[in-house]
Amino acid sequence: MSAGQQLPRWSRIGVVVVCTLLAAAVAAWRLPLTYDLTWFLPAPDAPGERVLVERVGQGPGAQLLFVQAPEATPAAMAALADRLRQLPGVERVLPDSALLDVESLPAVLRERYPLLADLPDTVEAWQETLADRAADLAAAFDAALIDLLAIDPALVLADLGGRLAAATPGDAIPLRTLLLTTSVPAFDLGAQQELIAAIRRSAGGQAVELFGAGAYGVALDATVRFESILFSTLASLALLALVIWRFRSFRRVIATAVPLAAGGAAGALLLSLVFDQVHGITLAFGFTLLGVAIDMPLHLLSHRRTAAVWPTLRIGVLSTLAAYLSFLSSGTEGIAQLGVFAAGGLCGAGLACLALFAGGEDLPAETAAADTATRTGQPGPTRRRPQLAHGPWLLALAMAVSGVVAGGRLNADLGALTPVPEAWRVVEGQLRGAFETLEQRYLVAVSGADLEQTLERTAAVAEWLEQRLATGQLEGVQPVTLLLPPQSVQERRQAQLQRGDLLAAFNSALVESPFAAESFAPFVAVVERQAAAAGLLSYDALRSDPTLGALVSAQLYPVPEGFRSLIFLRGLNAPAAVAQQVNAELGAAGAIWVDLKAASIGLVQRYQQRFLWLLCAIPLLLVLLLLLLTRSLGRTLWIVGTQSAAVTGAAVLSLLLHGPLALFELIALMLVAGLGLDYALFYSRSMDSTEEQRETGSSVALCVTSSLLVFGILACSSIPLLRGLGLTVSLGVLLAYGLTRIGVRLPAPAPAARR
Repeated sequence: MSAGQQLPRWSRIGVVVVCTLLAAAVAAWRLPLTYDLTWFLPAPDAPGERVLVERVGQGPGAQLLFVQAPEATPAAMAALADRLRQLPGVERVLPDSALLDVESLPAVLRERYPLLADLPDTVEAWQETLADRAADLAAAFDAALIDLLAIDPALVLADLGGRLAAATPGDAIPLRTLLLTTSVPAFDLGAQQELIAAIRRSAGGQAVELFGAGAYGVALDATVRFESILFSTLASLALLALVIWRFRSFRRVIATAVPLAAGGAAGALLLSLVFDQVHGITLAFGFTLLGVAIDMPLHLLSHRRTAAVWPTLRIGVLSTLAAYLSFLSSGTEGIAQLGVFAAGGLCGAGLACLALFAGGEDLPAETAAADTATRTGQPGPTRRRPQLAHGPWLLALAMAVSGVVAGGRLNADLGALTPVPEAWRVVEGQLRGAFETLEQRYLVAVSGADLEQTLERTAAVAEWLEQRLATGQLEGVQPVTLLLPPQSVQERRQAQLQRGDLLAAFNSALVESPFAAESFAPFVAVVERQAAAAGLLSYDALRSDPTLGALVSAQLYPVPEGFRSLIFLRGLNAPAAVAQQVNAELGAAGAIWVDLKAASIGLVQRYQQRFLWLLCAIPLLLVLLLLLLTRSLGRTLWIVGTQSAAVTGAAVLSLLLHGPLALFELIALMLVAGLGLDYALFYSRSMDSTEEQRETGSSVALCVTSSLLVFGILACSSIPLLRGLGLTVSLGVLLAYGLTRIGVRLPAPAPAARR
């Protein structure tokens, strides 16, 4: 041990460790996690933004999976498609014969489909229908077709299946590519993992590539787990090696790690006490913000006289605490939680350092005397303030601001909030275009005061939209009323069945047809059972169906003012014209045109602007706080100016290296600000000897090295979000340290005092 350095007793370390474990246990017990992306979105203003926030990441398009087998032969692809059709959770595999399998239909549709459409009700209409079915069988005699016609001679189910499909075969389907429509919710990670594993088993030895929200979730979960373990291990080993090399003491290693662990446990405990649920990203990014906390024990262990270090540490903790608490005004639940976690963690780490190092052992007599003099106000060594140059940070800030003005951009893509690589999204977009999936950008939202009014309005709007099909503006419409007609319509159809006229007309037409009398016994049985049934199709029954529930919930859901229904579109050729007509003619029916891309851009841009204002307001807050704590205008301006120049410079370099800044890179700049504040505070404080100057330089350099090790390793991640975070912080740390060293000139040591 170097002469004069304080070292905490094992008893103190033990007490702090026990408290940390208790806090972590309580937090783990009380801390339910969520991964809802909307927690990081601000409160929506426009109607389109409200629909976006309500339904982000949901809808039929989110339940599509694209399967590519680059090395497979056509015969192997056909065999793979047949195997995939047998998997639980797979509703349809394209390309296919487009023929429905009766046995694969949900039971509720097989039994209640006479309520979903107006069946022919005259002898003439049934004669025409049966003639068409005879022609169908003559053109393509197939056992599956016979089964389908036996239960549904009017082909209501076939038409319903085609209209409910989230995708249809296009004219240019890529070779060796299959599209799966699944009933598994995109964000049910456990169910998605089972489905993906089953798909890979079905492929046998063939190499397959998967695209789609569910596949991304599974792949990213595995990648994040692997990389979090790998990078955490590498970062921990690197820090361990650094601390051992610097201090050469096992107790010092423990004393460095314990405050950081205590900070994490304290932050998690505070979150569990303040919030009912916590977002998973909050914990991930909160621990990075706690990177500031490890600097505290490093400073304390690097100085002989810790009494001279505590005032600077208190200023740094209070200033960083104020910055993190400003997150509470961000306007989003996720960022507010991030601020609470970081602030609670910083306080926890600070209290742990206080418990470990205040009044510690192994302090030499001459150093103890100096510390006593410092605490009691007795005469001691003369402390001299270093000379602070304002030119470097002013020049750097001017250059950085010029770079931001010239090319500063923010990433307004909502997808940037997720760690999905851009290359995956590009390929998926191409595949969606080839398969003619449901429109992912535009839809029509219909609102009503209650469920029945919403369904009635949806049916009317859907009928209006279907008129656009004849003009070529649309190719398909998918309203929820295909599955759940208004109750008034169902009652009318039920009454028609109960009168018996429909079956009488059908039986009369059947006598004149080429079909045997028993050919349509399943159809007659369904109609008779429905005529005798007391109940109708209900929202709750459909939503609880394992196959239809996800689709119904995505299209029809309660809102504070009643219910909202979403009508999905296919083959939209004139969005501007249709949007104008919808807003002009259907507004009175509670319908609005929604452009999800425009809504997401507006929402993210508004939030980013708010966060930028927060970034600009924090330096003003720090000026006031540092003035109060340091009582020095020159030192305050130098600290805040150096920190602001480093943050702005890091933003410019990040822009140049990997493009527009996303939300979490803005959060990374907050971490740069906290680290830069620490460096500037220590270099600008008064010091009384060459030895103290050397200790300050050594401790700051150690803090810089530790941050570069951790975030430099993170910059090697394959996940763009984590890579951007690591790169931005690493660049900011280098800038903050460089500007601090350039902008300060340490004073010559004061002459020794006479004894």
